[in-house]
Amino acid sequence: MVSGAVQSCPGRTYKEGEAMTKPFDDRARAVLLKTYRKPDLSNVRPNELEVKRIDCKTARGYIAAFHYSKTMPDSSRFIFGLFHKETLCGVCVFGMGCGKNQYTAIYPDIKNGEYIELTRLWLEDSLGRNSESYFISRCLKMLPEEIRLILSFSDEKQEHY
Repeated sequence: MVSGAVQSCPGRTYKEGEAMTKPFDDRARAVLLKTYRKPDLSNVRPNELEVKRIDCKTARGYIAAFHYSKTMPDSSRFIFGLFHKETLCGVCVFGMGCGKNQYTAIYPDIKNGEYIELTRLWLEDSLGRNSESYFISRCLKMLPEEIRLILSFSDEKQEHY
């Protein structure tokens, strides 16, 4: 990485002090919402869904447009898409979260690269029951083996329990 630069989503570099997330999220949201058509996935069965790695640029628009936070974390490391045929109908993002202290409080000897946080999850509302669990379980199986600890938080203000 170039000195004086900050790395964000894989492959994206910003000048030090430059606003990272918001300008990119605002732009990605505007572009996506011009063309997006909400699919009806109510009759889709789990065996008709496929999980694939996706890039930050693809995920950013969906998270910025449809996730309640409206922002894609700059610390995103592993990003997965849930597809029905060619339609992206879910995004799951794993990143570094708030910092190492939240991990070492659980495992004091944990090393860099052995922990991660599920930072964003979005799925189309029309997907059936337990779609989130199905998607997360597939994503967890695709994470590198060296990941020993995965944290996930829910936001009660958003009725996530």
